[in-house]
Amino acid sequence: MSERICILSSEAAFAQMLRLELEDAGYAVSVLRRDARLPQASVYLVDRDAFPTVLPPASRVVGYGHGRGTDGLYLARPFSLAALCAALRGEREEARGISLAADGTAVYLDGTRIPLSPKEYALLACLVRAGGSPVSRSALLTEVWGEGYGEGVVTVYLHYLRKKLERGGRKLLFAVRGSGYALRSEEQP
Repeated sequence: MSERICILSSEAAFAQMLRLELEDAGYAVSVLRRDARLPQASVYLVDRDAFPTVLPPASRVVGYGHGRGTDGLYLARPFSLAALCAALRGEREEARGISLAADGTAVYLDGTRIPLSPKEYALLACLVRAGGSPVSRSALLTEVWGEGYGEGVVTVYLHYLRKKLERGGRKLLFAVRGSGYALRSEEQP
């Protein structure tokens, strides 16, 4: 790949981990120190928690952080390498024929945009990040809702997602006995 990526991050260890992963994926990568001048790059990967107002002079900027992005492509932490590489290509994360909208408001299923509530989106994002592996009910509850909610809320929101995503007999969300829930294109053992 000929693209040059510049990482702007206040977390040196995280930036170095990203650099190594992206170099393994074939990208040319540089990490910017806080006081350094912006180098020329085709894509800037910007930690929006540390640099909320930095606007590099690039055709593409991919923001990431712990909040919700407001500009262009944004990855909520934690994110997968697959999601990062997709964002660097200007795409959304894809899994099981599902693309999560970068703005956190919808999912694309076979090219059709399906609006989601913030909680539905967060729940689906957890399942996408698991890559088809089951995620326990308690892990989903902790990541999406935090403390103060009963486990029944997970069941309710899985029902909402099933109603929106599983039209025409296509099954995507599976309960895995003793393990939790998984997003799969077909039932697997």
